Amino acid sequence: MRTYAERRCPVCKKNVSALLHDYGEITPENFNEKFGMNDLIIQPIKCPKCGQEGFPEYMTLYDGDKPIDRAKIGSRELPIVGGNVPYGVVHTHEEQAELERGMAKVMPLFEKQGENFWDGYCKFALENWKEHLIELTPNEFADAYQMIGWQPLSDTASVASWRRDASKRLTSDQNRAAFWRAANLHLIGEFLWDGDAPSWPVKKWAQEFGRSRVTYIVLHFPLPEELESVRSEKLSLVIRKKSGDTGVLFERIGYLGKELDKQRRRSEEMSTALLELRLEKAAVEEDLGRARREIQAIKNQKIVYERDTDDIRKVQEFKGLIRELRTEVKRLESLLPEPEKEPEEIEETAEEIIKEEPVSLDVLKGKTVAMFGILGERRDVSCRVVWHDGDQVDQALERLALDADVYVVLTRFISHEAMWRLKELAIDMDKPILFSRGTNTDIILTRVARLIHAK
Repeated sequence: MRTYAERRCPVCKKNVSALLHDYGEITPENFNEKFGMNDLIIQPIKCPKCGQEGFPEYMTLYDGDKPIDRAKIGSRELPIVGGNVPYGVVHTHEEQAELERGMAKVMPLFEKQGENFWDGYCKFALENWKEHLIELTPNEFADAYQMIGWQPLSDTASVASWRRDASKRLTSDQNRAAFWRAANLHLIGEFLWDGDAPSWPVKKWAQEFGRSRVTYIVLHFPLPEELESVRSEKLSLVIRKKSGDTGVLFERIGYLGKELDKQRRRSEEMSTALLELRLEKAAVEEDLGRARREIQAIKNQKIVYERDTDDIRKVQEFKGLIRELRTEVKRLESLLPEPEKEPEEIEETAEEIIKEEPVSLDVLKGKTVAMFGILGERRDVSCRVVWHDGDQVDQALERLALDADVYVVLTRFISHEAMWRLKELAIDMDKPILFSRGTNTDIILTRVARLIHAK
C-alpha cells in the first residue's frame, strides 16, 4: 500500500501526484501497526510539465496500482494540523492533541457502555422492524446468517430474497435482536475503528447502510467528552426533518451544520487567495531586491572619464574659478540687508544660442532630464523629466544631478549657489547643461534635443 497526494494542474489540466508514504506489504495481522502510524507532511506539488506549484487537493490510498480510498485534504474526514495552508479544516496542535486524547478513550468507553448501546440499538430496530430490515445489505445478511449458524443463500441472491427469508425465520423479538446485532457488527466496527470519530464519513455510510440506523448510531454512540462536538457536527449531516419539538431541535442542528460547512468553504477560498497573494508578493519582493542590488552595484562602480592633458588642466582651472566665484557670491549675499526675494536674472550662455533647426525628440529616449529652479510634476514623455526647486544645494540636488543625463537651469528661479554648483557638476561629469528663462516644458525639451544633437 502507498499513499499519494494529488492535485489537478489548472494550467496543463493534468493530474499531478507525489508519494507521501510507502507502507510496504500489509496483512491483517500488521495492519494497525503499519497503517495510520505516520504523520504525513503536506507540501506544494510542482507540475513536471509547466512548473506551476500548488497544494494538493486529495489524498489517495493505493493497493498496488489500484486506488482503494480517496479523501479530500482539509475536510472533516482528513483535517490538516498546523501550518498556514489553504484548507477549510485546519486544527492547531492543541486542538489535535485534545481530539487524540478523546480518540484514545473511545474503545475503553465502548467496552464499558457497549452493552447498553446494543440494547438500545436493538430496541430501536424492533420498533420498526420491517423498515429497518430494508436497510441491511446482502453482505450483512450473509454475515448474520453465518454467525447464527444458518445456511446462507446463494451468492446471486437478491437483497429482496434475503429479506423474505429472514422475515420467515425471525419470528420472536429475541431472535430478531440477536440477528440485528450480528448483522450490524461490521457497521459498528466502522464507527469504532481507531476511535477516529472526527473522520466518520457519515454521508457515505448513510447511503450505503441507510440513513435511519446511521442517524441513531451517531446520536447514541458512546463518546468521551472531548468528542461531543464531533457528534453534533456529524449529526447535522444525516438528520431528517421531523415534526414537534424534537424536529425543531434537529432542524436547528442541521442548519448550524450547513452554516459551518459554508464558513469552512469560505475559509478555504480565502486561504487559497491569501496564499496566492503571498506567493505573488514574494515574487515581487524578490524582483525588487534583485533590482536594488543591481542599482547598488551600478552606484558602487567607479566612473572613469578619459580626457587628454589639456582637458584636465582646463577642468581644474574652471573648477578653481567656480570655487572662487561661489565664495564671492556667498560673501556678497551676506552683505545684503535682507534675503533677496527673487534671484537675479542670469544671462543666457553661448550654449543656449542654438541654430533653430527642426530636430527629433527621439534623441531624448531613455534619458533623464533634470530641471532646477521650480517644482513640477514628474513626466514620462519621450524621456523622463524630474524637478528640483533650486533654492539651495542639498542632498536631493546632488542625487538628482548624479542620476540625470541633462541639466536644465531655470535662470529666473534658481539661487546663485545652486546654479554655480550645477555648472561645476556639469563640467566635472561631462554632462550637457541648458540655461532657460522660460518654463514651458515642451519648448525646453525641444531645446535640450537640439543641444544634444549639436554636441
